[in-house]
Amino acid sequence: MRRKLSLVPLLLILLTALLGCSKHAYIIKSKVHKVKAKVSSGFNWPYYYYIPSTLEVEKTNRILVLPYYSNREENVMNFHLELGLEKTGYTVNAIAENINLIIMRPVFPRSEKYWWYDTHSLDRDTLMVRKGKLKRIDIQLIRMIEDFRGRLESRGYSTHPKVLMAGYWKSALFTNRFTLLHPRMVQAALIGPTGGMPMVPKKIWHGNDLDYPLGTDDIRSITGQYFRWKEAKEIPMLFYQGNNDTRDVLDLKEGMDEEQKAKVVEIFGSSPIKRYRKIGKIYKDYGCNCSFRIYQDVADEITPPMRKDIIRFLKLHK
Repeated sequence: MRRKLSLVPLLLILLTALLGCSKHAYIIKSKVHKVKAKVSSGFNWPYYYYIPSTLEVEKTNRILVLPYYSNREENVMNFHLELGLEKTGYTVNAIAENINLIIMRPVFPRSEKYWWYDTHSLDRDTLMVRKGKLKRIDIQLIRMIEDFRGRLESRGYSTHPKVLMAGYWKSALFTNRFTLLHPRMVQAALIGPTGGMPMVPKKIWHGNDLDYPLGTDDIRSITGQYFRWKEAKEIPMLFYQGNNDTRDVLDLKEGMDEEQKAKVVEIFGSSPIKRYRKIGKIYKDYGCNCSFRIYQDVADEITPPMRKDIIRFLKLHK
């Protein structure tokens, strides 16, 4: 059964509409390929990919990673696979064929039974999983990228070692957090609405410890690696959202515990758009190669000026 379009991130729908390819969205899905989980290569979940017909073998090409998210928990993996395929189908004509990018979409499931593991935003509970198939899905994504690059190489395609990443809402949170955790993997990041809580690239702010995912204070104890801000700050990052977008991470039951939510309000305030502005200033004050854009009179939508900026950003950094 075909899922409702409301489940497809507006970013991807409107990118498709922008370039006049929406009528081909379902046809193109037949050209989207699935790679099954490969435990021996370090990833326990599948990913989809699409290689545009316009790709030139003699050039070094760029992979665009689009983390998957859904608006619901679901115990049945086929739900996530079907939705992941559909979302990828909506993307490929607009991005792959017209901007000439290779598309890759990892599909990490989110369980209704274990709802507190918000894999789609790479939240704290998820990052702290120490065993089982969800252990370190950030590292699993790196292994997927390595596997995919190997497959492309075997077909004669050369790719840049660093990928582009783009996300909207929860997948924007995933993109933001993955980029700061693994700056050596990312060429540039396009980060849509985050519910007023981009990850702060600091351990402490005004005397308050900022544990992951608020900040970086306990990154080493969780991941075993240092936070590499000198590298992360050089990555071009475009944050964007509308000034009337009222989505708030504090309204979610998952993602943060009540103590963390209270700390967010205490330090950064209860208004998502005010937090967004404040955290954007922190990024800029600490030398980040980033832009925090707010589009006036815009809620949960992508307007023509936003679409223009998105396309320009992807073309510039591919």
